[in-house]
Amino acid sequence: VAAAHTEFDRYRELYLGADLKLVVSNTTEAGIVFVEGDDLTATPPVSFPAKITALLHDRFEHFAGAPDKGLAIVACELIEDNGSTLREFVLRHALAAGLGEAFLSWVRESCSFYDTLVDRIVPGFPRDDIDRIQAEIGFADQLVVKGEYFHVWAIGGDERIRELLPLDRAGLNVRFMDDIRPFRSQKVRVLNGAHTALSALGLAVGFESVREAFADPDVRAYVERLVGDEVLQTIAGDRGELEAFAAVILERFTNPYLHHRLADIALNAVAKWRTRNLPVYVDSAAAGRHAPLTVFSLAAVLLMQAGAVPVEGFSPVDDPATLSLLRDTFDADDLEGWVRGAVVGLDLTAGLDADQAESLVREVAASAWVMLTEGARAALHAALAGLPVR
Repeated sequence: VAAAHTEFDRYRELYLGADLKLVVSNTTEAGIVFVEGDDLTATPPVSFPAKITALLHDRFEHFAGAPDKGLAIVACELIEDNGSTLREFVLRHALAAGLGEAFLSWVRESCSFYDTLVDRIVPGFPRDDIDRIQAEIGFADQLVVKGEYFHVWAIGGDERIRELLPLDRAGLNVRFMDDIRPFRSQKVRVLNGAHTALSALGLAVGFESVREAFADPDVRAYVERLVGDEVLQTIAGDRGELEAFAAVILERFTNPYLHHRLADIALNAVAKWRTRNLPVYVDSAAAGRHAPLTVFSLAAVLLMQAGAVPVEGFSPVDDPATLSLLRDTFDADDLEGWVRGAVVGLDLTAGLDADQAESLVREVAASAWVMLTEGARAALHAALAGLPVR
């Protein structure tokens, strides 16, 4: 293990290894971004795509462009076309930095970027059980990770990745697909979208974990109606099969052995909402349907990240620029103005026309007003009842 920021020489030694064939990444939804002017000579560059570009170029020069020294890069970030987007940004960085046609050709021909989707709830370090676990295994392992038994890893790829990662032959639920997009749409919108909506609301109401929040009748009704009335309406496929898929997903929220902290799900909540929930609003608007519970989820996320709805023991973690925009411009007396600046500044109107974007602003501001003046649960009751909120 080597940290690029503190052990760059060791990190470089590892990525220049002749036997290296595979890179697996998960830098969250906020990780695969194109940062204009990112310095590829820095040790390391700032953004993840720039880090990969610099790594590949160093490797290209070290092995004199040998075709067999290219890498297979498996992107697990929860964005659409994750591997394809990473490849696009690597090529853009290479062009911007003038790294030469030979390097560009090597990336295109000798390196492979794979789109993937992971479906497994992983709460992370088992704080409550770690003493028992360490006593059982006999040593102080600080890298223990807790996850549910259920798991799917879908990889859109060719024969190369099947040979490099023959995990399906080991009995693991790894599926190699020609096109993962239909599976991705179902999973991200239902599971991850519900998680993001649940995290902000659950924290505001006073819960700590997914299971605790989902056990609350109001919160459960909210999530079930969000998924059934709004999310599933935007996914192509047999309605019965989609409802069965959603039922299995939501039942996983009740797992008594998982303490999935809402605060962990709320990490980078704005970027997550943009990826997981915004497409539901966009598709609903395009079809002429209202999506009030999706709107409600954005109001909760924005207020939570702005610190406008204080939650005991919780401090929002997000991109510093995002938090600064939300907090520095917050104005309880002009919620529409604040929301308008937020959705535009945080790119939460992508896919919407001007009228649809303005409708989103008004609806989010209305939900936010009820949350601020009457509390999260009262706002939830109003949303579930379909009541006018202002």
